[in-house]
Amino acid sequence: MPDECIIEEYVDGLTLDEWMRTAPDEPLRRKVLEQTVDALQYCHHKGVVHGNLSPQSVMVTHQEHLAKLVAFGCEGQPEDDLRALGDIIEVLQLPGLKHVVEGCRDGKITSIDEVAHALRHRESGKWLPRALVVLALLAVVVAGAFWAGHRVSLSHDNRLADSLPLPAIYFSDTVQLAVKHDGAKLVPHRSMLTGANMYQVNDYRDIPGDIPEDVAVDLGLSVLWAPFNVGSGDANVNITGNGFTWCDTLDVGIHQPVDKYWPQSRPMIDIAGTESDAVRRIWGGNWRMPTQAEWHELVAKCKWILTLERGIPPGYRVHGPSGAEIFLPLAGYALRYRGHDLGVAGYYWSSTPVAGADREAHALRIDTAAIDIGHVASIDHSYTLRPVLDKR
Repeated sequence: MPDECIIEEYVDGLTLDEWMRTAPDEPLRRKVLEQTVDALQYCHHKGVVHGNLSPQSVMVTHQEHLAKLVAFGCEGQPEDDLRALGDIIEVLQLPGLKHVVEGCRDGKITSIDEVAHALRHRESGKWLPRALVVLALLAVVVAGAFWAGHRVSLSHDNRLADSLPLPAIYFSDTVQLAVKHDGAKLVPHRSMLTGANMYQVNDYRDIPGDIPEDVAVDLGLSVLWAPFNVGSGDANVNITGNGFTWCDTLDVGIHQPVDKYWPQSRPMIDIAGTESDAVRRIWGGNWRMPTQAEWHELVAKCKWILTLERGIPPGYRVHGPSGAEIFLPLAGYALRYRGHDLGVAGYYWSSTPVAGADREAHALRIDTAAIDIGHVASIDHSYTLRPVLDKR
């Protein structure tokens, strides 16, 4: 059994009981049943029991009428879910499925696969007329890519460009086992969106340094961009790199108060290429942190394609004017010993402080719906570093 099951705490929709009061037609009711069964099948195949299944734990969105499983209990046996599924089918008032309801309730149906098979195959006119449709993708983006101030939303076409159908549940089976890679101790975590193992270096002392400058990618912009994050050590996209506080040159990471590395009395300056630049300290050479203006250029002048491919970390392929590209994973962040949003969002430091603010700096934030270059954070957050090189 995985350690935790992360589910949608809020869905903009109605419970199944409430939705049925809107008098949906039969095709819509069949669609919701198919999606519910598909989601349960996904859970059971992963070793997860919903444990709290009922018409109240199935939400249906307002616009697309998509089923979402919520309020997981993660306790009990698969048979408990099957009995509750009988109640859900009965609420949906679908003709010809009385025998499925009875089979779920009396134990004659012993697995979710049997229910899925019944819904996929027509026998003597009893079964649903078509195969299960896939559940909605986890994040919905606004149509039409546009630039508006500091926030860019992604077009529907880009949103689907490299994505594969995934169930509409958030699921995390965090792996505790540490592994070795090129001498560095890595800790894998399972992506909730694509099922990929996303590896992070467990000890700052294991982070590879002295990265050769000839690996830099010329996207056709004012600077060259590194193809991977600090802490990756190579172009393996599954190694997402480490999080660093904004000016962390002492290897204190998230374990020390901010005054340890940036005293309250010290004026805020742009630290790109300075002694406070962790990129320069770890990678050496002329590598440095990008400025906010350089992140702005990367967003404004490049094509960003959301990539949700099974088996690799979710993130963005960033295509430059030159035709070259880099990949930015959704590597999350850390704060005070705890990691957050790994595989859900990405946070990338710039070297630029916020003018007039008390120890805050600009950063890039990306998730499956938007790219935000106006993100601001306290410098004690541990964000990802993506190095750059000045062109010569």
